[in-house]
Amino acid sequence: MIATKRKTKREDNDLKKTTVALFTALLVLSLAGCSSAPSDEKIKTALEDGTITIEDAKEKGWIDDEWVEANFEPIKAKTKIYLFDSFQTTYLDGTPASSELIEGKMCLVFFNTAKDGTMDKLKVFNDIREEMEDIGVPILGIITDEQLEDAKEKLNDIKFPILVYNEEMQKSLAEFNELIDSDVVSIFTKEGGFYSAWNSGCDSESLLDFARGLADEE
Repeated sequence: MIATKRKTKREDNDLKKTTVALFTALLVLSLAGCSSAPSDEKIKTALEDGTITIEDAKEKGWIDDEWVEANFEPIKAKTKIYLFDSFQTTYLDGTPASSELIEGKMCLVFFNTAKDGTMDKLKVFNDIREEMEDIGVPILGIITDEQLEDAKEKLNDIKFPILVYNEEMQKSLAEFNELIDSDVVSIFTKEGGFYSAWNSGCDSESLLDFARGLADEE
């Protein structure tokens, strides 16, 4: 069959996601490479889109509490950066669940079993599940598959709990949907809000190191 030059909708979506990921990576590199503090505008953009956290920026010496108060007064009042609207969903087996489950320090793993490489990446999270729980940063999976019945058999050996990324949850996390629409992507939470940058890597030691640091924070 002769390949057509017309891009499919899937190709357009893949290109769009690649562009978003590349932009985020470049932003991280540009911020990390600055010998002095980036401009306020760049710092604000990085904080708002989840590339860095306020704690990250403070550690680098880019901002202090006075800067936060002057630039993010509404956020400081809530004490969290990446809050989202409450939602109702279910576990993979149909048991009712809600956003109230996302509390304290956790590692949320969004995944789609229909995509290549997903199950190998999930095995990494599955293998460190108990250690993450012992650290105090448990793993919570969120499945984004459209065909849930097809996915259930693949997930028989996964030991961490799994929520369904339903329409209500998609609406609550709408600004992050392009990042979430991946094979596997994770993010850490603190006090019910998104706390870290999005992570598409699945290196067990890096995940455990971050979890230990997060667990030690006040």
